[in-house]
Amino acid sequence: QGTVFQHHPSDHLSEIKTAAGHFYLSQINANINDPVRVRIAARDVSITLSPATDTSIQHVLPATIMDISPAPDTAKRLLRLRIDKEILLASITARSVTQLQLSVGQAVHAQVKSVALM
Repeated sequence: QGTVFQHHPSDHLSEIKTAAGHFYLSQINANINDPVRVRIAARDVSITLSPATDTSIQHVLPATIMDISPAPDTAKRLLRLRIDKEILLASITARSVTQLQLSVGQAVHAQVKSVALM
């Protein structure tokens, strides 16, 4: 759940404010402060140990790993992340979990590639 925070006409983007942070998406026909619901697919979230600076990804949020679970695809793991009061899911490979030495309680950064309205 969020609200329309601002429109950026020159970039054709709308900025949505949520408890987890601000998100940019293609400009929508809504008024400032209108409520909106956003959806972030787990497959659109990647993990980094430090915030990336040279990236096209606009949404990099500090998070804490709450849980790491097997996914239906045996090559994947489902991470449950806490960002402020919100929960975000990330689907990454088991190999990435091992390479990054991820563990429950660890501070990471969630990189959100895309956001959709519901």
